[in-house]
Amino acid sequence: MNKEIQNLSRLAHELAKHAETVNHPGLYDGKMGIVIFLYHYARHFNDSSYTKLADQLLDDVLTNLPQTPYFNNGFTGIAWSICHLMDNQFIDGDIDEILGDIDDAIWDPKNEYFRDFQFMFDVGIYMSRRININKYNHTWYERATSYLRKLREIFILRYVSYALPIYSCRGLYSVFQCCDPWLQNGHFIQEIQLVYNELPLLTQMAYQTDQDISGKYILYQLLINSENSIDDRLKKGIHPPEWGELNLCDIGSFYWSQLIFNHQIPVPSIFNQTIPSMMFNDTYIQELLSFLKLHHINMNQNITGLAWFFLQWQMKLCNM
Repeated sequence: MNKEIQNLSRLAHELAKHAETVNHPGLYDGKMGIVIFLYHYARHFNDSSYTKLADQLLDDVLTNLPQTPYFNNGFTGIAWSICHLMDNQFIDGDIDEILGDIDDAIWDPKNEYFRDFQFMFDVGIYMSRRININKYNHTWYERATSYLRKLREIFILRYVSYALPIYSCRGLYSVFQCCDPWLQNGHFIQEIQLVYNELPLLTQMAYQTDQDISGKYILYQLLINSENSIDDRLKKGIHPPEWGELNLCDIGSFYWSQLIFNHQIPVPSIFNQTIPSMMFNDTYIQELLSFLKLHHINMNQNITGLAWFFLQWQMKLCNM
């Protein structure tokens, strides 16, 4: 066994050993992120023991859903994860039955979170995956139309605010990730164009002020690689971001977004030097493993994040 596979196996073993002690079910900072890693790891290395553990953890997640609606640590992130697992044939079943309670909570007429732009961005990420499974049936077509109208209303609120809201690059690229495929497939053209009409200035401000280099890189790639559906006004002032010295959070955030975007965003060339150096650094890995005692097992950083992008890197090498 070579060194990088040995260290990846070491991380997977430690995650499996500690997974049941993680209290939070969420995707970003709880069991759901570990579930996704374990299913992919089990398939890549043909190890059914990790599949069985992932099955058990998933049952626990679905019986202890969080009350918060957000993507990182709430039920929209868990709902997206179920769609991901079904799309990749890790699990099967009736998706309307599995996610019925979550969908009812999201689309409850009394749900006041539709006034919250972060919730709207998070719902967009989930819908971009879910609506493809349901093949634009009548219910989901109506929900998507309603979502786009509510999203535009939030952006329009800036005209009556005392200060122009500054959204993150991650928030805005979740809008494009949701809307652009719909446009390319000829769906919701009028509604999406009305949303995009509100975004040029917000996009420029987000790009200028956001310190998240990974988020800026992904937003840049989405905008420049869009063939015809994104208005050229949105690309004004957008340029390739300069990567500085990379840390675990930068790389973890990128590979986390790769998961959401289904590997549509090219891997930055700087990763070719940084990731191998991490994979061979026993001291660095041991320091991170010590954080397990503090339950630092986030998907985008720390143990699960490190294990996830080690696995993605290993899978890339195997496909070369």
